[in-house]
Amino acid sequence: MGFKNNNNNNNNTEKVYIDLEAVGYSVKNVRVVSDNLVTFTLSCSGFAFYNMRLIEKKAGGYFISVPQDKGTNGAYYNKYAVYLSEEDEKALIEYLLEAVKNA
Repeated sequence: MGFKNNNNNNNNTEKVYIDLEAVGYSVKNVRVVSDNLVTFTLSCSGFAFYNMRLIEKKAGGYFISVPQDKGTNGAYYNKYAVYLSEEDEKALIEYLLEAVKNA
């Protein structure tokens, strides 16, 4: 089998951040789902992240989230991980808010 699981829970792995400018990104399929939720596709050169979300925090402000599935234990699990720098996340949030405003 091509996958090896040796149950080594090494939590010391370094996060790798996507440089949006370097991967030539675009934002597509921006949809307002509710007053505090916008979904979108983040397309990059050679790959795309579908059903990403812009969520408004209850305390104010916004954050980017990836899609999740609900497990049989009732907990939610991310389908994948996307790490953006604070600068890229802020620029993406501003772009999405402007896109929603102009829609």
